[in-house]
Amino acid sequence: MSAPGYLELAWRLLRVRWRLRTRGFAALAEPSLSAPLGIDWRYGPLVDARLRRLTRRIPASTCLHRALALIDAAAARGLQARLVLGAQRSGGQSRAHAWVQMGTQVLGETQREGLAYRAFPPPTIER
Repeated sequence: MSAPGYLELAWRLLRVRWRLRTRGFAALAEPSLSAPLGIDWRYGPLVDARLRRLTRRIPASTCLHRALALIDAAAARGLQARLVLGAQRSGGQSRAHAWVQMGTQVLGETQREGLAYRAFPPPTIER
């Protein structure tokens, strides 16, 4: 099983953005919010770094887009990953963030300006 290249990741990133817009957060993210942690992905850190580079070049890409694209790439390879949502409060401002957990790996930033994001418990999405 090889690591996805930039072209595949760009396609997954754009597809995730389109699906969020057309289907909504609940439909796209719900399965990964309470997914089992699965196993560590050998290429997880590499994929995260590639997605980070891509999101700097594709306007309006966010941490949520990056996390969902990483989960999509992992799922295409038969791996399970969990979407983690969190926030931090600093200087009167709140910041939300999304990252991925696979096994013991945490993929994505879990802190900013030296302050850790606090993970929310997985939400219950009602329909």
